[in-house]
Amino acid sequence: PPPKLESIDVEKTIERLNELSDRARRDLHFRVDHDSGRTVITVTNARTAEIVRQIPAEELLAIARMFADLGRLIDTEA
Repeated sequence: PPPKLESIDVEKTIERLNELSDRARRDLHFRVDHDSGRTVITVTNARTAEIVRQIPAEELLAIARMFADLGRLIDTEA
């Protein structure tokens, strides 16, 4: 059975949750990569501004840009 409410130390629980939240603090940023036309989501560490993850990855954006460039090249030569 779940613990009784009065047996839980609410202040310690809140403190612990805040510590966990601070350690895992992440910010989401959304942008459009103008060369490929793709929406990019970047997850960054809120404290260091370090990119934790980017969706799609930079390598996939580079491929999408190459295809976009190829399409423009074909259009101008036609």
